[in-house]
Amino acid sequence: DKDSTFKEVLITALMTPLTNKSLIDTSRSPAPKTLFRGLDLSEEFKNKLINQAETIIANTTEHLFTDLSTEAFKQIKLNDFSQVSARTCASTSTNIEVPRTIFGSNTIFEILDPDGLLHPKQVGTHVSGSESEYSIYLPEDVALVPIKVSSDGKTVKGKDRHIFTLVAVKSPDFTPRHEIGYAVGPLLRMQTPKLAETQRTVEQAREEPDLERVFNLQSRVARQAKLFSTESGYKTFLNEKVAPVLEQSLNGLLDNNVTILGKVLSAFPSDGQWSAFNSVEARQMKIQIDAIKQMVEKKAVLEGRILPALAQCQDALEKQNIDGALQALKNIPSEKEMQTMLSISSGLRGQIQRTKQNLTENLEPLQRAMTAKLVSDQEKVKVRYEKLIAGIPQQITDLEKAALSDLAGVKKVVSHFNHLQEELKLLRNEKVRMHTGSEKVDFSDIAQLEAQLQKIHTKLYDAYLVELTKEISVLAKEKPKNLADVKRMVSNFYAMSADIEQLRKEKIKKHGESKDPIDMSDIDKLKEELQKINQFLVKAMGTNIRVSMNQMEVKTFDAQEKEAQQNLKQLDALINKLESSDAVQKQKEELEKLNQLLAEKRKAYPAMVQLQFRSEALIIHLRELCEAHQDHLAKTRKTRAQEVTNGRWKVQWLTDWVGLTTDERVTLANKEKELAKFKE
Repeated sequence: DKDSTFKEVLITALMTPLTNKSLIDTSRSPAPKTLFRGLDLSEEFKNKLINQAETIIANTTEHLFTDLSTEAFKQIKLNDFSQVSARTCASTSTNIEVPRTIFGSNTIFEILDPDGLLHPKQVGTHVSGSESEYSIYLPEDVALVPIKVSSDGKTVKGKDRHIFTLVAVKSPDFTPRHEIGYAVGPLLRMQTPKLAETQRTVEQAREEPDLERVFNLQSRVARQAKLFSTESGYKTFLNEKVAPVLEQSLNGLLDNNVTILGKVLSAFPSDGQWSAFNSVEARQMKIQIDAIKQMVEKKAVLEGRILPALAQCQDALEKQNIDGALQALKNIPSEKEMQTMLSISSGLRGQIQRTKQNLTENLEPLQRAMTAKLVSDQEKVKVRYEKLIAGIPQQITDLEKAALSDLAGVKKVVSHFNHLQEELKLLRNEKVRMHTGSEKVDFSDIAQLEAQLQKIHTKLYDAYLVELTKEISVLAKEKPKNLADVKRMVSNFYAMSADIEQLRKEKIKKHGESKDPIDMSDIDKLKEELQKINQFLVKAMGTNIRVSMNQMEVKTFDAQEKEAQQNLKQLDALINKLESSDAVQKQKEELEKLNQLLAEKRKAYPAMVQLQFRSEALIIHLRELCEAHQDHLAKTRKTRAQEVTNGRWKVQWLTDWVGLTTDERVTLANKEKELAKFKE
């Protein structure tokens, strides 16, 4: 163990209760990039950590990345996050379920170490059969910088659990040269695993085109267009609309040209054009053409738009080109556009959109991360300080006048408020830096601005509470009609859960340094209302999933199976949001029944396929026999009509009229009409 003394290793083994193996680094696997440490902290201390994390996160985007100040790094180095993983060694795990489930911790540190700065030592196991326990030391020139705080339900004891995501960053003051934006690199590298995972999923979703199916359909279209019994308007439609698009699709698939396939998509006949033809053959043809369209659409979208955009984003991240990465993400189809792409499963569509949204949210704050340089000259510091403080009063005035008419508007103003609050903290640091005398630093100008902001914050909190209460009330009254409606409600539920968590943070911030007990009753009331919605959504989603699984068809079984699996995962996550252990247990039993139903459907699928193939083959054979028979009858009638016409004498119409003879051509024409009705 080259990075620690024997004494340190010995103390670690004796003092760390989670270590249950030898004192050596087993080194059986490469050092993990993500580690989890669980702690059971008091609510007071945990709230202090949350406040500290929010402050540092704000400074990370506004100050730490841009101003390579030794003082800024020391402040982070001395914070509680770094203290809990100092030289005394910390026992961590690669499995988040260890602190979450086995130890029931109410505070979990998710430690990201993309550059291997922590040198984790593999020392044992928390779970049988898994070498998952690592000990870490925090070197003097490395700090754990918080980048995200998220709520993670409750512990078995009913305590709120939070996950603090931290990234290991090395101080620039210990490197040969100062580089602007030194902390951006590790954060950008932590985005690539999410991107790579989505790329792999999209790659796996790609399918080889069924060229034989296109060939067969082309032949069927040509044969149908030549049949004597086919309606002339439908013939024209097949020749001018259907046949060309099949030819273009086949060429694009053979050449693997996604550009051509993208253009072909718009050439497929619309539902409105198909509605002009009501025959059985036309309806069957539309089903086949729609299947080809979905095949073309899937290849054109996945290979022509999404995969190139993800690759461009990855390339931009590797080059630390944040603007380029964001531009690449914009090339991914929007959520609204992808909702119409039925060829792509809803699970994959959701993963693509979540990746796009998460990366955009993480990268946008970093756009300004490498702009401002370190200013050390006191005169320049003073000029910058005066320039910054001069613009703040106007920003405060804008905040006071801002419209708080809806939840989105309130959240935007709250974000602006938090940004402004961090600017004032930055000004305090700048004022200290330009102070040269021995007398006390005068913060009166900044304190006055902070007092104005505090008044605004009270107003913002009240508005946030009112608007969020309205939105939750609206959500509670919704009555979903199908699974899509339920999923939309679930999405809104998660958004409002995040809003409640943000509101709780604002409440803690509003409480400030007061020694009085903090009153969370208003937030607890919102949580109770959201729990009722959660219970309703769990039941509604379970019912709709069961209905959709009972409607699974052979032709779309693979896509429906993937969608069902994704739906069951979403239902499981929703169940885990329930706070009552009894309710969770009951719904877990219902979830298991749904999993069993899916397993039964999967087991019955081969027999369903065989039956479907036999049915389709029989229908096709019968249709071909009917078409051949109708063609034969049509030719026979035509021949007989011609014979009758040739054998009639000039005045036979008169004998037909008086009833002495019968014109057989009338009978033949009536039979043709009856057969035409039968064909329809």
